[in-house]
Amino acid sequence: MKFNLSLDDMSPHSRAGLNFESINWCNKIIEKYPDFKVNLFIPSAFCRLGEKPNYLSAHPEWVIRVNNLPTNNYRVNLHGMFHRRTDGKHLPSNNDEFQYLTESETRSLILKIEGEFKKAGLNYYRTLRPPGWKISKAAEKVLVEMKYKIAGIKGVNWDLLTQPPQGDIFAYGHTSNWTKNYLNEERANVIMKVLDKQKYEFKFLEDI
Repeated sequence: MKFNLSLDDMSPHSRAGLNFESINWCNKIIEKYPDFKVNLFIPSAFCRLGEKPNYLSAHPEWVIRVNNLPTNNYRVNLHGMFHRRTDGKHLPSNNDEFQYLTESETRSLILKIEGEFKKAGLNYYRTLRPPGWKISKAAEKVLVEMKYKIAGIKGVNWDLLTQPPQGDIFAYGHTSNWTKNYLNEERANVIMKVLDKQKYEFKFLEDI
């Protein structure tokens, strides 16, 4: 059986201060289970509606800190550009960036996201989780053509770890408190209790 933890919304945003607190709890798990794997999903310029973008390239110290995470345990993946949508055609949203994209819009957006990661010097893998897990069929098609793995569309679970399912577990949460399911001491302890009871093979999402 396989186990993977994914954490969304890792960002240098000024109000995402739990980022490295959550990483510290991951490290506590890694101390006990040295092969534990974590997929981090990072927007390239995270911002809420009405805010200015927080481009990764404007935060070099943050990028260095992420790049210095041990590669045996952590992988950085894409989680959109701004994490929000204000295209003028649909109601504005903080998490539906990929929901209505056409093929050409998707290609353009992915190239911009990749460009910002490269400008920042932040290493990443070709796995993408669309913000809000909402994505158009056209965007799915283009991502597959561009050799991306799409993460978290189906079969992902998190707080059910108090009563874990049989078989593989792909747990997810956040590294900031935009939502309630951010990784903290309580949830890290739950994960370790699950791992204490059953032997799992730790895998990154893109290796499954």
